[in-house]
Amino acid sequence: MDVNNLQMKKFLEENIIPLNSLNDDLFDILKEGFIQSKTGGMFFHKMCNSFTLEVANKLSGDELTDYENITNKIHIDDYCDSLIFSEAILFLDKFTVTWKENFPNMNCVASLSFQQDDEMGDMATFSFLIERGLPWFASDIENFAQPVFIRRISQPVTHISESVM
Repeated sequence: MDVNNLQMKKFLEENIIPLNSLNDDLFDILKEGFIQSKTGGMFFHKMCNSFTLEVANKLSGDELTDYENITNKIHIDDYCDSLIFSEAILFLDKFTVTWKENFPNMNCVASLSFQQDDEMGDMATFSFLIERGLPWFASDIENFAQPVFIRRISQPVTHISESVM
């Protein structure tokens, strides 16, 4: 299930250029897979260290969910210099497929936010967390100033790039 605010819907119509392949550095994050803490927290293996797991092993419930969301945050613009928004959309699609292949019975929530800034340039942020019972997404998504895209990953797999091109 995908949830977008109006800013994101407009943004997708105006700014996304189709890409055939994901940036190598972003692809490597997905290729290295995931690592799970003893308490069930899920993290990108490439970005996880012993301290991350040590902290995660002390958390549960909402605290673990919040920690996942913070720890699994990727600034797409740190990995590519151009077509940042298109790379972000493609990363979300590839993440969705990778997640479903590896964890077909585990739901998660992935989010993207975009920002255009004259001084800083284009920015895109991706994050994910395990869905633990309560739905995790803002019911007030329209109140966000920037374009926000939230995807609950469960069956069936959908691709943003197929719906906006």
